[in-house]
Amino acid sequence: MSETGSLKVGFARQIINPPTGILTIGFGDRFKGNRGVHDDLTATAMVLALGDQQVGIVALDLLAVHEDFTRELENFCGIPLLLCCAHTHSAPMSFSSNPLRTKVKRYAETLREKIILAVDQARGQLQPASLFWGEGNVDIAVNRRERLPDGRVEIGVNPDGPVDRRVAVIEARSEEGEVLGRVINMQCHATVMGPENLLVSADWVGAMRRQLEDASGGLTVYIQGATGDLNPKLNVGNDFENISRLGGEAYGSISEILTRLQYIQVDRLTHLRSDVMIPLQGTEGMKKPAKTYREVAKTVGLPPFLADIALEFLYPWKTRLELYQGAWAFPIQENLLDLGGLVLMSMGMEVFNQIGQEARCFFEGKAAVFGSLVNSCYGYLPTRAEYELGGYEVDMSWKIYRMPGPMPANADQLALEGLERLKTKLD
Repeated sequence: MSETGSLKVGFARQIINPPTGILTIGFGDRFKGNRGVHDDLTATAMVLALGDQQVGIVALDLLAVHEDFTRELENFCGIPLLLCCAHTHSAPMSFSSNPLRTKVKRYAETLREKIILAVDQARGQLQPASLFWGEGNVDIAVNRRERLPDGRVEIGVNPDGPVDRRVAVIEARSEEGEVLGRVINMQCHATVMGPENLLVSADWVGAMRRQLEDASGGLTVYIQGATGDLNPKLNVGNDFENISRLGGEAYGSISEILTRLQYIQVDRLTHLRSDVMIPLQGTEGMKKPAKTYREVAKTVGLPPFLADIALEFLYPWKTRLELYQGAWAFPIQENLLDLGGLVLMSMGMEVFNQIGQEARCFFEGKAAVFGSLVNSCYGYLPTRAEYELGGYEVDMSWKIYRMPGPMPANADQLALEGLERLKTKLD
């Protein structure tokens, strides 16, 4: 529902560092818990208010959040939330369905309280504000879908692959012209630090944020773009200097954009959401989801019956599966936030960069931000062309999420059509 009136914006931040010992997730070959904190993980809330409508955007230095976690927070806060994960692979688990994972569950409870507090504090800071927009390019990412001579694809560097280098900036200013905070949107995995790293870190995103805030004031809300097939160009050697270098390059591009921001007209605050169901191949007629995913155990030399134990240790996730058109399916949560001259859209997946670019084209003539890994995540969303080539994101990811079969080749089109349906509700 849209409302007219004066836009109000508020920002707040909480530190969300985990206790020592909790496993940091994102790599399948990391088996030891964290040994301490290199740099702080944060929950940064931005609340937008127009008339009686409010929406919260919360940037989290986490790999991902589960949709159940998002639902609990929204029920408590009483407003729609967009939980935007930076996708750092040096952050802890935030979800476990195993009652024996008491340390993880205690951290998840603390995390929930910190996010609620950040949102509440941001609401307490609400004040009349104007938004300003700018965009440019940043050269920090490489396409990671490396082609091997035999035709296979592995995670590496593909110098000929597509890379979305666009970076967008939204700046909120008070009536007096003071910078209240900013939204930064670009796309690059936060994986400068690899599996050998056992220190908690926001990776290059944190380094970019620190430099930006130290130089220009205000709080920074980072929205990770369509980064499914993009890795940082500096991700070797587990050198924390590299996160500073990469963050510095990102900041350099942002600082140039700050010199030429333009005012955005805000005349509405409309939030729409839907689940796009993605049917899984080979599951037609199954009375209950098969445990086909147990094949993943073979890749690490384990018998299939140990797959559940290994997955629960490394990535304790629970995928929501439903019968849909005769097959088992999982949901991609999609969000659309329309402010008039500015649109923010999201998908709860690790989205390949060309899909994000296509989604932004739905809103030509408007300032458009695309976020992935928002409110949930059930694996990768590749383009059809990349799907046909296979590789980890296509052949392995669905098993890690305990799905009974792979997604179809046209999943990208299903997701984009879902976003188009949301758009038609605005027209």
